[in-house]
Amino acid sequence: MTADFGINVVCHKGDLRFASACICSIRTELGDVPICVFVDGSVDISPLVRTYGVQVVRPEDVHPELRRWSYGYGLTKMLMFWHSPFARFLYVEADAVVWGNLLSVARVEGTDFVVNEPHEEYTSFIVRSQYFD
Repeated sequence: MTADFGINVVCHKGDLRFASACICSIRTELGDVPICVFVDGSVDISPLVRTYGVQVVRPEDVHPELRRWSYGYGLTKMLMFWHSPFARFLYVEADAVVWGNLLSVARVEGTDFVVNEPHEEYTSFIVRSQYFD
C-alpha cells in the first residue's frame, strides 16, 4: 500500500451505524489502510476517529461555493474528487461490509476508474480514460 492511497466513506446521520460497521470491517480486513470519512451534515463521528483513526472531511472544510452545491442525497460522494486526502482512493459505500482482502485482487494501480455495479450477477468493469496517465 502506498501513502497516496486510501479508502473514502461518506456518512450522514442515518448512515452512522452502517458506517461504523463498514469502517470496522475495513480495519479488520485491510489493517492500517488510511480511511477518510466525508461527513454530510452534523454527525458526531468522534468515536470512529478515536477507535479507528479515520480522517474526516466536514462541510466546514469544503469551499463555501462547493459546499452550497455538493451536499445531500447522492451528491456528497462527489466531493471526494476534489477533497480526498488521497491521490488514489477506493470509495466504499457506508452500508457495505468489506469481507476479505479486496485490495489483493483490485487493480487500483494504473487504473483511472474501477466500477463495480452488481445487480443480478457479479460484474466488474474497468474503464481507462484518455485524459489521465
